[in-house]
Amino acid sequence: LYKIACKDFTIDLQTNEIEEKPPMQNVSYFKYYDVDYQTAINSKKIAKEFLEEVIEDENSMHNAILQTYYIAQVSAGVRAKTNFFISKSGVRTGKGLRHIALSGLFKKVDVEIDTLKNKGFKGLQAWAMFSGGEMALATEQGDIQGLGMERVLKIIATEKTHITRSIGQNQSLVNLTSVLCVDTNRTVALSDEMNGRKVLIQFK
Repeated sequence: LYKIACKDFTIDLQTNEIEEKPPMQNVSYFKYYDVDYQTAINSKKIAKEFLEEVIEDENSMHNAILQTYYIAQVSAGVRAKTNFFISKSGVRTGKGLRHIALSGLFKKVDVEIDTLKNKGFKGLQAWAMFSGGEMALATEQGDIQGLGMERVLKIIATEKTHITRSIGQNQSLVNLTSVLCVDTNRTVALSDEMNGRKVLIQFK
């Protein structure tokens, strides 16, 4: 349940160890990536160079590396979901390219936070479109501030389910399994409580 299998090695998300031996043939793993150990090590160097080129500071670099592993651990069920990530900068800084890379590792669902905070049927229908996945990506959002915005952020960041309703359907629950990752160029002004859940990645 907690291991990622690759061609000739496995990553244990529970013990945080890499085992340099092929995965067993008669076992189901959390994920399988079609990559060998040497290619993965070489790719790690390329990824590090890219992050050093686009990430603003040491704390943001730590948070960017943390983000990938946090999503993997939450998805596998090793860690409870308690935080969300905000990538912030001006335009054309490498944020989008990084999120494309992350969505190649994890099942991505797109989310419109502005629509989710609507009251009534429009908001319920928006929640119906947002279910499951491992990485919830919110791009081109408005200002991240206000009680309505914070309520939605907290639900996605911490809750397992949420009430929804589609056209012509009864109320039901959606599964909020994915970790929220916000890509924004706009103002981020949150309360102390939500700042405690926010993990900021500042781009140059």
